[in-house]
Amino acid sequence: MPLLVEGRRVRLPQSAGDLVRAHPLLEERARLLRGQSVQQVGPQGLLYVQQRELAAASPQDGSISILGSDDATTCHIVVLRHTGNGATCLTHCDGSDTKAEVPLIMSSIKSFSDHAPCGRLEVHLVGGFSDDRQLSQKLTHQLLSEFDRQEDDIHLVTLCVTELNDREENEKHFPIIYGIAVNIKTAEIYRASFPDRGPEEELRAARALTGGPMISIYDAKTEQLRIGPYSWMPFPHVDFWLQQDDKQILERQTEHERRRIREREGDTESETGSRLCTVSTEPNAGLELTEKERERQSERVRVNEHEQGRCREREKQNLKQAPGFELSAQRLPRGSNPRTVRSQPEPQSTSRAGADRGGDTESEAGSRL
Repeated sequence: MPLLVEGRRVRLPQSAGDLVRAHPLLEERARLLRGQSVQQVGPQGLLYVQQRELAAASPQDGSISILGSDDATTCHIVVLRHTGNGATCLTHCDGSDTKAEVPLIMSSIKSFSDHAPCGRLEVHLVGGFSDDRQLSQKLTHQLLSEFDRQEDDIHLVTLCVTELNDREENEKHFPIIYGIAVNIKTAEIYRASFPDRGPEEELRAARALTGGPMISIYDAKTEQLRIGPYSWMPFPHVDFWLQQDDKQILERQTEHERRRIREREGDTESETGSRLCTVSTEPNAGLELTEKERERQSERVRVNEHEQGRCREREKQNLKQAPGFELSAQRLPRGSNPRTVRSQPEPQSTSRAGADRGGDTESEAGSRL
């Protein structure tokens, strides 16, 4: 069934700006959201959602009352809610696999057994800006298109994305809204920031950095935070990159992005032996190395060739998988700040769920928030 605005089907594809101009109510809602002041949300009753994570809960949840996420630049924060039973899902999408992620969002809402005979599905999209690489525009189009392909009617209520969430300062573009929160009891959505992003912030972020897919992090039936196991390989040439300044890293990153763009357009290019930079065959590409730079790169390659052979063997042996732990909690009265217990084979230690700055782990982790 189609994506709807005010009961009318949305015509796609079209930009976010064209869409709100065709539906003035969307433009007014985006204006009101942009005009809000940012509220700082504390850890009590909060479930913070990181990039490539989603969480769904109902108003009957006894551990959490707020779902939230921030640090969205080109990313989009998506809220899907059923008005009948109040089931609410919040996710932080980065465009890594939107086609697979939207069905996950839909199934998280449908997983609640107390399906209401009445009500409708409402979606809210916030985030992105007018970035030079048009990553935000691409993600906006992907999300609208995928929701339009779902079997259920989905009503687009809030659209504050890309050019609708853009501000310009000194000829540079920035997002207006970086983060939002939704109160699952009242359905209120508002601008927010989050001083605390736990529990286990670092290990949860590491899962996304290793290229992990979107996952659901919250079990609403047991009211536990659960992160499944994940693995990673040692970072190649990490010693070299740790010695580089920010400018050098950004330049190499830009070269890598340009190479990917040219590859998609069918252009050809060659790589240096170190795989640390790319030499384009296009005379005006602006990525050619000077003779001195080539000599330095060649020298690095010669110096590293011997070490690379030894590193490959070590990397095969050092494939890591975190030992994992389980986070559990005592059931506390509603509104109280829960405490979590990190349990490992030996020994055990106790930490605050809202204040623990650790990270979700690579193995099964359950945290009753």
